[in-house]
This record gives sequence, C-alpha cells and structure tokens, in this order.
Amino acid sequence: MLRSAASLALVLFVLFANLASGLHFYLRDGEQQCFLEELPQGFFVTGTYKTEEWREADKRYVENPAITVVMTADDNTAVHRVMNQKGTHQGKFSFTAGSAGEHTICVQAQGAQAGGWLSSSI
Repeated sequence: MLRSAASLALVLFVLFANLASGLHFYLRDGEQQCFLEELPQGFFVTGTYKTEEWREADKRYVENPAITVVMTADDNTAVHRVMNQKGTHQGKFSFTAGSAGEHTICVQAQGAQAGGWLSSSI
C-alpha cells in the first residue's frame, strides 16, 4: 500500500436491519468512492463513520478534526437523492430507501494534510 506523508483512514460501518457489515477502503483526499446496493422499498440504512489520517512522523493513524465527510445516497430507480449529508471527521448517517431497487451510496472526504491518502470503511 502506498502512503504519502499524510494518509487518512475513514471507517464507516453500515447496519442493514439485523445484519451488521463493515467495509474499509482507501482513496485520495477529495476523491469520491461510490457503492451500488440493491435495497427493498422502505429499507432503513444507518451507520457511523470515523476518519483518521496517517502521520508519517509517528508511523500511526491519528484523528484530524479538520477533515470533512460528504455522503450521498441516490435511488437509481426513482432518480431521486435520498441523502445528502456533510459532517465532521466522525459521525452518523441514515436514509430510507423510497423504492425498491439499486441505490448508489457515495463518500468523499476532504481536508487531509498535504492532500494525503484516505482510508475508508463503509
């Protein structure tokens, strides 16, 4: 894995009904990562996220309150945005699927020092 002087770890946990699953991914500062998910009508999606930035001097991930996270969720069947949320370096999110079908969930984080790498989980 490549690491720049400033890397960022974004950890998102998504809870689907009684099932809990997590996803971890890396992206550049300002880059958007999207996921497609097939959801039934009325399905409630909720989760939490946390970002951490790689500090090369300490050789570890640390919190950076300057990082902001933008999350969107689009109902691809109804062509409708069901969530558009901007938050701090850690927080919660939720949305309800208005119709059955494919939904696009996107995450973007900004504010890593020196435009470093982001590490994300959903």
